[in-house]
Amino acid sequence: MPGAPPARAGLHRQAFYLGPVLIWMALIALLSTDMGSAARTSDPLLVLLYRLLRPGATLAPALVESLSEVTRKSAHVCEYGMLGLLLCRWLRAALPGSVWRLALLAVVLATSYAGLDELHQALVPSRTGALRDVGFDLLGAALGCVLYAWRRGLSRRRE
Repeated sequence: MPGAPPARAGLHRQAFYLGPVLIWMALIALLSTDMGSAARTSDPLLVLLYRLLRPGATLAPALVESLSEVTRKSAHVCEYGMLGLLLCRWLRAALPGSVWRLALLAVVLATSYAGLDELHQALVPSRTGALRDVGFDLLGAALGCVLYAWRRGLSRRRE
C-alpha cells in the first residue's frame, strides 16, 4: 500500500509508550526489595525532619512513627498514580476505546500489579505484604487515571 508506514514504525511507537510503563514497574519492583524497607528509609526521613525543625529540636517517637507511616502510604499513592497515568498513556496508543474505559482497564492492570508487588514483598525477609497497601495503590492508580482522562478531555475541548 503506497504511503503506509513500515511495520517497524508501529513497533517503535509501542516501545515509545510501553517503555516508560515497564521502567516504572521495574522501579516499583526494586523498591519492593530490602532497598525500600522501613529500616532503610526511616533514617533519611528523620534527617529531613530534623533539618526542617530548629536546631536541637526533638520529636516524640510516636510522632516520628506517624510521620513515617504517612510518608510511606503517600509514596504508595504517588508511585501507583504515576503507573496509572503511564498505563493510560500506553493503552490510549495501543487500543481503541473511550479514554474512560481505557482508564478503567489501566486501574485494573495497576491494581493487579500492586497485588503481585505485595506478594513479592511478603517473600522478602525485611518486608511485609499488606492488603491495605493494595488499597493505597488502587487509590493512586485511580487518581493518576482520572488526571489523565481529565487532561485528555481538556485538550479535546481546546481543539
